[in-house]
Amino acid sequence: MKRILNLYKYSVQQSQQLILVDFNDKLQKPMDKWLAHSTNYIFNQQSYPHRAFSLFLFDQNYKLLLQQRSNAKKTFPLLWANTCCSHQLYHENEDDNVTKYRRSDFYVRKRTQEELNFDLKDTPIELVQKIIYSAKDNEEFGEYELDYIYFAKIQQDQPRINGNPQEIQDCKWVSLDEFDQFSKHNKKSFTPWFNLINDSHLLNWWKKFKQNDQSFIIPEKIEKLN
Repeated sequence: MKRILNLYKYSVQQSQQLILVDFNDKLQKPMDKWLAHSTNYIFNQQSYPHRAFSLFLFDQNYKLLLQQRSNAKKTFPLLWANTCCSHQLYHENEDDNVTKYRRSDFYVRKRTQEELNFDLKDTPIELVQKIIYSAKDNEEFGEYELDYIYFAKIQQDQPRINGNPQEIQDCKWVSLDEFDQFSKHNKKSFTPWFNLINDSHLLNWWKKFKQNDQSFIIPEKIEKLN
């Protein structure tokens, strides 16, 4: 009963218009959040992915902050993911070509504050690249996203995170070696997008980020991962 009430509360709060885009990240139209996440919409030949973002936040020693999604989440509850994952929202009467990166930066910071109770303040966030993927959670809902992948590094050592319990069940800071072991034993407990990013790029990106090697940062790159 408690989970049903939590889901109702969460879904009411999250009634929003997402941004449908083509495979070149060009705006197509807005769509209600849960319609865009419905399997009936996602898995038909006329569907478009919606724009989203995934933040990977590192501390001063390049430890990555992971989050376990709350049981109140409508999709993929209790699975582990990167630091913060959410969506840019549609704004009427704006030129998407002009505002999409500024808006993305805004929503990364906004959702990090809302989910983690952590203020990124003036911390630079770097768009690494974009990915496209789809995944089914259950008969009703799934994901179909053009996902902006962001890296950011704070000048603090594993600051304490007091996450919003409606958003986050747990979180942890892990080093690259700790993550390598954690992922080997918890792969089935990762969200689909996190598994795809981990399998294709994450360790390589992480190593280069630690070495201050910017060669992996290609903001306009769009890669289909499945």
